Amino acid sequence: MERRLAQPVLAIGGAEGIGEGAANTMKLAADDVQSVVISGSGHYCLEEAPEEVAAALTAFLAPYRG
Repeated sequence: MERRLAQPVLAIGGAEGIGEGAANTMKLAADDVQSVVISGSGHYCLEEAPEEVAAALTAFLAPYRG
């Protein structure tokens, strides 16, 4: 049996890399996909823009704190 992901998903892509492709791919398997495209970053967002990735993760996870 095939089921779609019900939980929220954060898709992060670098503007110089996959960009919105990460979100587009996740939308094939999940209903609640949020997308962040990191400008000035390529394939290695975590290495190229760690502060931006951390900010995106913090904002995404904020509603689930506490």
